Amino acid sequence: MRSRAQIVVVGGGPGGLCAALSAAQNGAEVTLLDAYPEPGGQFYHQPPRWRLANATRRQTQGRALWQRAQAAGVKIRSEVLVWNTSSERILSLNGPEGVEEIQADALILATGAYERPAAFPGWTLPGVITSGAAQILLYHKVRPGKRLLVAGAGPLQLVTAAHLVQAGVKVAAVLEGGRLVSKGLRQPWALWGQWERAREGLESLLTLASRKVPFLSGWGILAAHGDEQVEGATIARLDEKWRPIPGTEREVACDTICTGYGLVPFNALSRLCGAEQEWRPGQGGEVPRRDAWMQTSVPGIYAV
Repeated sequence: MRSRAQIVVVGGGPGGLCAALSAAQNGAEVTLLDAYPEPGGQFYHQPPRWRLANATRRQTQGRALWQRAQAAGVKIRSEVLVWNTSSERILSLNGPEGVEEIQADALILATGAYERPAAFPGWTLPGVITSGAAQILLYHKVRPGKRLLVAGAGPLQLVTAAHLVQAGVKVAAVLEGGRLVSKGLRQPWALWGQWERAREGLESLLTLASRKVPFLSGWGILAAHGDEQVEGATIARLDEKWRPIPGTEREVACDTICTGYGLVPFNALSRLCGAEQEWRPGQGGEVPRRDAWMQTSVPGIYAV
């Protein structure tokens, strides 16, 4: 079955919700498709079907944005997986109503990003997860483990570790592969305009310090150990090129390892419709080439 829609937005994260809201406020008929039970994406992740008495600030902000979009007339369809799209803006999808197609007059892709995995000896053992997976488990009130090691690079690791200790999970240590704090002190202008993130990072550091969680800048994980699941890890100090420094190895007891090394743009749908891609290292990899109006090289298909 094929239906028609004026504007279709794929992705219910902050970008997709804002795009849908803006279009609806300007008089367009908008349909938003999202794979999760409720919109919000990873940033505003909402627990499915039930409500939290102590929802996080992000969840509260996400719900408010979602409700604004609904009030503006956006038709939100949840638990819908878009698995193909064409240059003619025909979307193939599967959801609660079965398999169907939608012909869109205009298509906005807001498919976000996924975490960059890192391979190391033992990385396939049960108990090695991404930081995003740990966050999702926490949002669903499930502790990822009893004693965790958090390793990776970037501010998301700090936030994840802070959320873990606030949930009562024992965090053995937080390993930051780069020199996040010292770099911030050397280049304070990089924080200009990023006050919300800076505040969140500082709050996370203070939370870790108050629980006496070791924060090791310039350290990384070398291997995970265990027979049937994670039982420990080997860590080491890293040089400026992220190579382990001999003689600095340590053993850490843990049953769960959370890793996160940045994000990779999810560009599968834009590639399927034939949109030209360009390499943007600062954004994590290939992204659709866009003009000043965020339109891709395929007329009528936009990416946010």
